[in-house]
Amino acid sequence: MKEYSINSFQDLHDIIDHKSTSYLYRGQADSDWELLPRAGRPPYDDNDDKHTLDFFKRHAAIFLKLTPTNNWEWLAIAQHYGVPTRLLDWSKNPLIAAFFAVSENIDCD
Repeated sequence: MKEYSINSFQDLHDIIDHKSTSYLYRGQADSDWELLPRAGRPPYDDNDDKHTLDFFKRHAAIFLKLTPTNNWEWLAIAQHYGVPTRLLDWSKNPLIAAFFAVSENIDCD
């Protein structure tokens, strides 16, 4: 995978301007982090995923306008509300990934 050093919005724009729209982007605040979802990192890596999802389903259903129809939809909703899941966020929008890359840990690459 090719790495780019970006120091400004213009640098980002110059790089992505020539890329295909079929790329996926991941915004991480530290380039040394592995590609691990939150449920795969401590202290959540020892949690029982099924129990966590079942707990979320029982308690969140009354707050949702639409009830998810399968566990994939439940997992996506749960992750959106901060539940540690094994899903890893990706975006087709490089600006969304850039936001997450710079929103915290500002002293990291």
